[in-house]
Amino acid sequence: MPGEPKLVRVDERLVHGQVVVAWLKHLSCSSVCIVDDEVSGDQYIQEVFKMALGTGNRLVVCTAHEAPSYWTGWEDSLVLVRNVLLACEIFEGGAVFSRLNLGGMGKRIGRIKLLDNIYVLPEEMDSLRFLRDSGVHLFYQSVPAEAPVDLGPYLDGKTDGGGAAAEAGGELLNG
Repeated sequence: MPGEPKLVRVDERLVHGQVVVAWLKHLSCSSVCIVDDEVSGDQYIQEVFKMALGTGNRLVVCTAHEAPSYWTGWEDSLVLVRNVLLACEIFEGGAVFSRLNLGGMGKRIGRIKLLDNIYVLPEEMDSLRFLRDSGVHLFYQSVPAEAPVDLGPYLDGKTDGGGAAAEAGGELLNG
């Protein structure tokens, strides 16, 4: 879709090897845009991320509130957000994207298992359903060499996904 980034990705770790080595090269992006309130206020971690990206890659960091106003300049970018709630917040704030890639979202107490590497909070399930119902294609793909997995059926519990319960759309992890 015109006016949207090359890819919007949810990944708890934000900038790491899979992003730098695989996704940036595959997408031929000129910049990485991190939308994260915490990182926006932390100059040290921003410098660490800049070093991880290496020379030739621009890093832009902004808050979720600021993201929609920056959006029109990010057509040649990979946008990274830490969680689904942030992705939904920027979408509702006016940021346009038609695809959302879910990367690493680790296993934690209180999260629902969608796939082996995708665990979400119950409120994130609601946000994913909202995004899907708004026309955003949701998929899991850790690296470009892997085939993407459509997450739509997992949100409704129509496929097992390694533990998805039909009623909840996933298996809730308890202590």
